[in-house]
Amino acid sequence: MGMALAIVTLGCSATSQTRGDAAIRTDQLIYHAEIVNDSRPAVQLTIETEYTNTTDNTVYLIGCHQPSAPQLQKYKDGEWVTVYSPVENECLSPPWEISPGETYRDTYQVYGYLPGYNAAPTFDATIPGRYRLVRDIYQELSDPVNEAELLPLSERISNEFKIINDVEYGNTIIIVIS
Repeated sequence: MGMALAIVTLGCSATSQTRGDAAIRTDQLIYHAEIVNDSRPAVQLTIETEYTNTTDNTVYLIGCHQPSAPQLQKYKDGEWVTVYSPVENECLSPPWEISPGETYRDTYQVYGYLPGYNAAPTFDATIPGRYRLVRDIYQELSDPVNEAELLPLSERISNEFKIINDVEYGNTIIIVIS
């Protein structure tokens, strides 16, 4: 006699979480990460973001031919820990100015190798969990740029969101029917 396998996914309601008044807003509250294995296993997902400058002054993003990407942080053991930060070129282009009231939209591509495979960038976490993005947004640029002043952290973080994947659904029940 054969066995049947049923997978029941318990939905997470968008009403139980919110984007609130976060400085950086993501397009979703739950993301599905793919595990890809080109030559080494890696985590892959895409997050659409928007940042609206709610300050009274122009703010700035810096980077090499495009603004530097945000860092991905996971809530672990009562604190936010950076688990993914992409490898980027170290040149410096002119800054991207964001005037008061202006919105900057971006697509954040996460592609991080699992720890232990001697490859960078690393996605240094088990996948299911609470996450947020942190972006370097400068309130004033000085010369040299490494002395520039960042906006306060509360004005550079995204809303919280969840990341799940096929291997480790935190909200899935697997039922074996015999």
